[in-house]
Amino acid sequence: IMGFRYFHGMDGKTDFRLARKWYAKAAEQGDLEAQVQLGLMLAQGQGGKADVSEAVRWFRRAAESGYSEGQYNLGFAYSSGQGVTQDAGAAIEWLTKAAEQGETWAQSNLGYLYMNAGQTRDSKVVGYKWLLLSSTEGDEEAKKLLERERPLMTADELSQAERLAGQFVANPTAATDSVTRRCRPDSAEAAKKKSD
Repeated sequence: IMGFRYFHGMDGKTDFRLARKWYAKAAEQGDLEAQVQLGLMLAQGQGGKADVSEAVRWFRRAAESGYSEGQYNLGFAYSSGQGVTQDAGAAIEWLTKAAEQGETWAQSNLGYLYMNAGQTRDSKVVGYKWLLLSSTEGDEEAKKLLERERPLMTADELSQAERLAGQFVANPTAATDSVTRRCRPDSAEAAKKKSD
């Protein structure tokens, strides 16, 4: 799409203003990837004035359509209180939806929330599971959190978390799958081979 070309300077120079304009057009037409990219540009003030509340609106549209990156960004907004009132329950809800689709950053953030906000040992086990999954995808921050938390858990808790992680199978929605196939064909092919 044109927004991508201008954002990444594929025609020789980066132009965030034009990228934002084209992402907005595509987002209005229901393009889920464009909705997330427009949200990110709005949140960071790229190509115009920053508007975090408007960014969250675009994340929500993509999230409610089942797109994992929209779910992750909406969950992160609720976790950090950026553009919305901070709400741990809503953060966990949206991050879980993205994490269950295999969104690595969502898994890492969800693991962190469960490990640090959880009041029960069960929540620590669930958090550790999400961190394990994220770390297997190369998330260095998740690896650091695992190293920090491992000595604080019992052998039984570690075993439970490892069992849960071993049973996990990512389940991308049709929305996420279609965007992945269109925007990242190499990722879609790798995911298909991994599930075979």
